[in-house]
Amino acid sequence: MPSPVIFQARSLASAPFPGDTQPWLSGINFSLSRGQVLHALGRSGSGKSTFLRLLNRLQDASAGALELAGENALAMPPLDFRHRVQLVLQTPVAFDGKLLDNICLSPPSRPAVDKERARDAAGTLGLDVDVLDRRADTVSVGELYRGGIVRALLAAPEVLLLDEPTAALDPASSAQVYAALQRFLDDDGAIVCATHDSATASALGGNALFIHDGTAKNMDTPDALIRLGEQGN
Repeated sequence: MPSPVIFQARSLASAPFPGDTQPWLSGINFSLSRGQVLHALGRSGSGKSTFLRLLNRLQDASAGALELAGENALAMPPLDFRHRVQLVLQTPVAFDGKLLDNICLSPPSRPAVDKERARDAAGTLGLDVDVLDRRADTVSVGELYRGGIVRALLAAPEVLLLDEPTAALDPASSAQVYAALQRFLDDDGAIVCATHDSATASALGGNALFIHDGTAKNMDTPDALIRLGEQGN
């Protein structure tokens, strides 16, 4: 029996950027079930990051529908929606304080994050005590990104939106990230991952969208979409 659909878009389009008359992205259609991955693949500058911002409601929609667990996601209070759909940017913002403090940040309306639980979760992604105790603005981009993944996972979201999750990571760190994401999927989470990296698409599996010239084309497998992307280079 198929897993219940958790996140879907129908004819979704982004609002035009200031000075433009046409949306940057349009005609977005997908249906994502629990335990599944959707890859947004495309060349640099194709709109993958805009796609994630649109799905996180940081970019306004001008047309179409976006649903989360059968509800109208575009009508939900933004903070409630973003708690359930967590976005990890390619270069996360480093707030004041230690990396551990950044990981434990949560909105005032949410319960405080237990620091021991955060340390344990960070350890599974190779972030040891020495790294966690350093100022967030002094750690590497890869360490900051892994901290962002830990913070997002601790919020227990239904959907993770990831922007180039292994771009700044070595193979060992990438493997730790893949393992953590697989555990999230095994617990009925769902992932939308923007990447141009075939290794990431292969490691996580799933279906894909190829983003090109302002549209998103559905493909059956990431491998097929990667081949299409290579033909366009």
